[in-house]
Amino acid sequence: MTIPTLLILAALAASILLLLRSSARLWPVMATAASGIEAAYALGLLHFVIKGVPLPLILAGVLTGAGVMIWLGAAGKLQITAATLVALVGTVQLLTLLL
Repeated sequence: MTIPTLLILAALAASILLLLRSSARLWPVMATAASGIEAAYALGLLHFVIKGVPLPLILAGVLTGAGVMIWLGAAGKLQITAATLVALVGTVQLLTLLL
């Protein structure tokens, strides 16, 4: 297992934790969906191509945006830590894909 795969799995675990602990559901559901699709794609469970759309870039952007939005509304230490992890993993993925 590679470091990027471990990062994706950590983001998935953090987003599931946010989904279970958060009262607002929109952003945690988006983070969980994006990290779940990324994890399935990284583990080879899911293969699909959308013509003209770089799927990893879109998923990383959704993960970053959702993590930041959750972080802005978070109140507890656990939610802040999990939201920071989700946002940082998405940001690392974005920078890796863009640079």
